[in-house]
Amino acid sequence: MAFVRRALQLPTHSSVITPLLDIGLWPLRYRRARMALKYLAYLVDCPAVLVAAAFRVSCNLVHAGHPSWISDLHYALHRLPSRVPFDPTVPITAASVQTLLRALEAALATHVRGLIQQATKLAVWREAVLSLLPQPPAVSALFKQREYLRISCARTRKDVARLFSGVSPCAIEALRSRGIPRARRICRFCRARAIVEDEHHILFECPDPTLQETRTRFYTAVFAIEPGLLHLRRRCGDWHFFGTTMNNARTANAAATLVTTAFTRVRTTAPLILDSEEDLMALPNLPG
Repeated sequence: MAFVRRALQLPTHSSVITPLLDIGLWPLRYRRARMALKYLAYLVDCPAVLVAAAFRVSCNLVHAGHPSWISDLHYALHRLPSRVPFDPTVPITAASVQTLLRALEAALATHVRGLIQQATKLAVWREAVLSLLPQPPAVSALFKQREYLRISCARTRKDVARLFSGVSPCAIEALRSRGIPRARRICRFCRARAIVEDEHHILFECPDPTLQETRTRFYTAVFAIEPGLLHLRRRCGDWHFFGTTMNNARTANAAATLVTTAFTRVRTTAPLILDSEEDLMALPNLPG
């Protein structure tokens, strides 16, 4: 899946599942299984004599306990991360193949939800995208091209993709590779030991004047475009509101601009490196 990362300019250590979700592309193993099942549906109803005969031979081989294309399909479905139950010894009909296709979609949705729920680095996607979908979300809702991919600025698309994939320039991620404990990944602007620099802090909380101004421009822009969002802002959390604006074609550009402007501010300011617990304790507990 290296091409998916390249398409969104993501680093090789980033998660591959979020770009697949945002592009609307199934993982390869599930795509292959779906193609095989659709071919099976074609075989079941195929009027061609030779094709029908070959299909019967494949079924007879399975019933006799010998390997065949049908047994290979059974093995492939069984080996998926979320297994799809398939008994190749039971007569295969058009209805049973459609049941398998629906089971494959359900298995993929279960697999994706598990990945997103368990991955700490995908918390933003979980809070800003997954939580807004009808629960439990269908595959068509999970694998869907997101509005930010329609933004013309490549740099902005890249920054939003990095945010959703958990590879932002914030200290919480940037200092991970240096082996610095989470408690010492302190905000470079606040310089207070109680404030870890994560994506939520940078986008919605940090008192840095430039970030505050960026935040103000974001809210001004989205409320001018969609006045009804003011009521939503008063009754929902930060990520819920951000996800709503990012999923709206009219406000997605403003939300994406918030991300890329904030990330630019982070990149152009040196991180706060604390070499020891003593350095951490020397900081004030809260911003001065």
